[in-house]
Amino acid sequence: MKKKTKKRSWLYYFYKENVMYIWVVVGIIVVSGFSIGMSIGKLTENNSLVLDNNNVKNNTINHSNISNEQISMNNNNNSQIDTNKQINSQVDTEKITPINNSNKENNGKNSNENLIPSIQTNSEDIEKQTNVAEEKLEFIMPIQGEVSRDFTTDTLVFSNTLQAWISHEGIDILADLATPVKVIEKGEVIEVKNDPRYGYIIIVDHGQGYQSIYCNLSTVDMVHVGKKVEKGQVISGVGNTALFEIKDNSHLHFELTKDGKNVNPTEYIK
Repeated sequence: MKKKTKKRSWLYYFYKENVMYIWVVVGIIVVSGFSIGMSIGKLTENNSLVLDNNNVKNNTINHSNISNEQISMNNNNNSQIDTNKQINSQVDTEKITPINNSNKENNGKNSNENLIPSIQTNSEDIEKQTNVAEEKLEFIMPIQGEVSRDFTTDTLVFSNTLQAWISHEGIDILADLATPVKVIEKGEVIEVKNDPRYGYIIIVDHGQGYQSIYCNLSTVDMVHVGKKVEKGQVISGVGNTALFEIKDNSHLHFELTKDGKNVNPTEYIK
């Protein structure tokens, strides 16, 4: 009799042929699951520690706030007690010390008497300042010489250099080269330059809106911007640097302005 062979399923043959691989996969799954479980446990422990620390901090902050509030309340109570003591002491002194009305009246009179001289001195200072501000300016000639060309804005004068009829917003005073040029009144030098038309120029501010302008100079090295100058002080010499008047005889081209407008110098110079 032949023995009947038991029919095996495909799973049996698959397991038999791949048993080693199957156990390796199972081992990997077990190890990875164990490591995942350990990491989850550590995370939960860390979270619990963080929560505990936060609770401790909150409790300490609450305790400190409570203690600070108690301290501030105690300080307020102490300050109120001190103020009450001061009020009581002031009331006691006012009851003990009588008020002397005569002394108050005398003090009032003395204070009024002291105010009177101070008011007088202040008014005197104001008057002095106004007098200084309104001090009359007396202009002198910058050089002695003949006026060869007058101031004119309405009519024209003939220019030998330009060979044309032009206006002339200053005066030309004849003088030899290097003749000393003087300041017509005390003031402050506000500009020193080399103008392409009128050569070396120095401008002095005299206050009250007046400015004197000295042109066709020989040098500008004797003064500088910001320098204080006195009436009659020499600031330069007559030169020959004005290209617009180079063909004229040696002279000083002089201008005077009032509030920014050119005026006739001969009407202001004595």
